[in-house]
Amino acid sequence: MGKQSRRKKGNRRSANNDKSINAATTEATNNTTVTQALTTPAEPSKSNLVNRIRHGDLRLRHGALTAASATIFSPESLANRAPINMELIQAMSERIMDDDAPCAMCALGCLGNYILFHDYSDILPSTNKSNKVETLLTPILLAKLDKACQHVQLLSTQMMEFQVELQQVAVTDELILINAQDTDAAIAGAGAGGSTSIDARDSTNTNTNNSSNNNNHKRNQKPKKKKTNGKSIDKYALAIMEQYSIQSLCLHVLCGVVESTATNNESSSILYHQRDQFLAVTMRSFLLAAETVTALLTADSLATQTIATKENQSNVISDVLIYAARTIHSSCDDNPTLVTSLLKSQTFTNIVSSIANTALPPKARLHCCGIMIITHQVVPSKEMEQIVLNSLPLLCKCTVHNNDIASALHRQVKDSHAQLLEEKNDELIEKDIIRMVDKKKESARVIVKRQKQMKKDAKAKERADAEMEKDDDLEGEGKSCDDAEMDKDKDKEAAEQALLEKDQAKEEAEEKYEKALSAWKNACLPLKLSIEIITNSFAIAGGDDRVDDENDDYDDDMAWDSDQEEKLLKEAQTQNQSFALSKDDELFLNQVVASGLPDRVLAVFGSIFMALVNSGKNNETIHPEVLEDLSEVLSKCSPCLGNIACNLQNSWKCDESDVVAMWNDFRQCLQAAKDTNVNGNIPTSAIAATLSIMAAFLRFRPVLVKRVNEKDLEMILSFVRMEVPENSKSEDEAAAVSDIQKDAIGMLGILCSEPHPST
Repeated sequence: MGKQSRRKKGNRRSANNDKSINAATTEATNNTTVTQALTTPAEPSKSNLVNRIRHGDLRLRHGALTAASATIFSPESLANRAPINMELIQAMSERIMDDDAPCAMCALGCLGNYILFHDYSDILPSTNKSNKVETLLTPILLAKLDKACQHVQLLSTQMMEFQVELQQVAVTDELILINAQDTDAAIAGAGAGGSTSIDARDSTNTNTNNSSNNNNHKRNQKPKKKKTNGKSIDKYALAIMEQYSIQSLCLHVLCGVVESTATNNESSSILYHQRDQFLAVTMRSFLLAAETVTALLTADSLATQTIATKENQSNVISDVLIYAARTIHSSCDDNPTLVTSLLKSQTFTNIVSSIANTALPPKARLHCCGIMIITHQVVPSKEMEQIVLNSLPLLCKCTVHNNDIASALHRQVKDSHAQLLEEKNDELIEKDIIRMVDKKKESARVIVKRQKQMKKDAKAKERADAEMEKDDDLEGEGKSCDDAEMDKDKDKEAAEQALLEKDQAKEEAEEKYEKALSAWKNACLPLKLSIEIITNSFAIAGGDDRVDDENDDYDDDMAWDSDQEEKLLKEAQTQNQSFALSKDDELFLNQVVASGLPDRVLAVFGSIFMALVNSGKNNETIHPEVLEDLSEVLSKCSPCLGNIACNLQNSWKCDESDVVAMWNDFRQCLQAAKDTNVNGNIPTSAIAATLSIMAAFLRFRPVLVKRVNEKDLEMILSFVRMEVPENSKSEDEAAAVSDIQKDAIGMLGILCSEPHPST
């Protein structure tokens, strides 16, 4: 159990709590924060919720955590700045180390939501806004993650030993059965030989009876053993999956801490002071899950088959792999200190080998690939370069958009969502009927008829109601009051039964919709991640030792950034900036180009944009979740192609005919976006992405400047004058319009640097 709060009369805790505290403290001897969280008694709080979370009663703790997860720690409440202070966060963090798994999982879920959805800057001092939560949670999360790994290893060992015992028992039972059969055969043979010895017959009868009794006893016991053994294996599997669930939740929170609050300087607890422990524990969880997933591929035993069945239903182990790799990947960004520590540890070798392990989920392998690309940028070497080149086939495989598959997945999402909305609407109607039956004492059948009539013809509503009420009155004239009351009770029961059926139908529709949306996300997320990694791989031509002093503005990654447009415009008035790559970089990027990655990114952009155009032509609606994902892919392609245009000026799309053909394709995309007949599904962010790519190529392919005609110029000017729609309240759309205007102005500045055709 976890720590019990201090009582008013005394400061004693139960013996059971003392034992659990000592055990938890022993497992985290080098972790001061965890030790203090579990051993230091907390003062009684003014908050009832905090006191209940710290209560010694397990059921009370779990009830308080469950209630908190559904109220103030729900995503909706957190988005609206739920009243959460550091005392409540401290109490939640203490429950992470709770020996009761449901309590620990509930606390982790609450903190995961808090990290993801809550703006906690308003509850912390301005001097340590981001570091306070990180310092508090990091050691506790690492200790819990390590403890869960230990439990998985222990349970796995016990389960395998138990399975060996089962096999030995099965072999023993089989041998006993064979011996019994041999004995019966021998007795039968002796009887056929006509033995006359009374003593021999008595001895044989005695042995036969004993053997028969033993065999009967074994036969009677075997079914019971099989039944008990099956349940025991299942219990082991459930316990292992529970520990993997705890690991998954720990990694969710840890990843959120890294991506939202952690810094890479000395004030950071997780990426500086505890980087070695962080890498060791996170990688331990990754390797443990990888070993389990690899073993599940064969599933040649009862234990692995049981776990494989449960994993297929939940994908918890795959989630551990993905988030462990993602956490390390995110921690390496702009953190050369941690990358150096990574290279010196066994973790590096394990990550390299994981890229080629096809048993792992694609997203986990992609994160491993991203780690290698960052490492190559921080510590370039021939060995690292070869590792990155070996990972290119994985990136090529994931950088694909198939319109047929995407359309089928989108259709499933759209149809299941429509069915869900219909079920929800029917449920509201049924609840409305019950409420009206209670209030108006009106027959449910009459209400249903009236509502159906309202759907069909709103204008005939009053007339239809009057006729049905008249018919109902005529039917009730010959009935007694008791009969009428019984009819109403029956109608109400029927309506309530219908409501229960609708609830079940709604749950089934929700499950179907969630599965369809999950299938879409699983197909879309690897594409997003691969494009992000490719973007980073083409942002390597930077660094203090690779540029001239006069070009210090580009010391960081040589990536296209529309926010620097003002500086770029000034330079564009005099010359087209050209960046010189080192020979090693140029050779490396040429090999990347040979793999076909730039062409794949360009093909993905064109395929998705044309899919949006075609859906607009056919007056098809796109589900909001799907449209948001497609728009995000286009937005990720924009900086990727900008980096490619910047760093591959002499090796990709450098021929005039190729550049002009590509420019014309992008121009057609913009023309389609301005066509009101087809632009119904083209978001503003997609227009911004297209214009940003065109601006990058106009800057780094000088041959285009003289090929821009008057129509192109008018189109660019129209985007300079673009404004946010009056009815739009979206900040993202306003930001996209601002980017469009900025890129359009930048293109005009570049075009003014050289003469271009007047017609």
